[in-house]
Amino acid sequence: MRNRVAILGSTGSIGTNALDVAARLPERINVVALSTHSRVDDLAAQAEQFRPRYAAVTGGEPTAGQRLRIEQAGVRLFVGDAALCELVRAAEVDTVLLAVVGAAGVRAAIETVSLGKTLALANKEALVVAGSIVMPLARKHGAAVLPVDSEHSALAQCLRAGKSSEVARVILTASGGPFRDSSADAMRNATVAEAMK
Repeated sequence: MRNRVAILGSTGSIGTNALDVAARLPERINVVALSTHSRVDDLAAQAEQFRPRYAAVTGGEPTAGQRLRIEQAGVRLFVGDAALCELVRAAEVDTVLLAVVGAAGVRAAIETVSLGKTLALANKEALVVAGSIVMPLARKHGAAVLPVDSEHSALAQCLRAGKSSEVARVILTASGGPFRDSSADAMRNATVAEAMK
């Protein structure tokens, strides 16, 4: 059976890589929804190639020409702040790949797990901001939350390789952020305000 996927943030690097995988595995992945914040021309090209049922633009109204291109591909277009949740609610969606930037995907993450759908999470911020809401809802509704990018995916894979009783603690090294070039001493004395930059 083909997994019916909504790719939220389809025009970014994670989204375009996901579409590359989908194009290579059409017998396993059916792209049913795509979204962008502001790269509407890219979204229109993706709509023409993948022919999803739905698409969303969250960063303002598309031009008449952009809207026409998307709709001529047979795609129903949602626009605005609630557009991501509209895509998630589509009955045809089994899995939501959340690859939008920052906290913008929090509502879509909550909606996904509340509906018992699989949340493939490439956006760590959704759990940083609302993990105390998302994870209990996922458990309550039987939704899987799958980390699919970066450190959180590597960590999940490592933890699945053994027994949880074998893990005493987990240490993630900093690969970026405000302390990228800081010394160990500077990081030990860092303030919350510095960390929030």
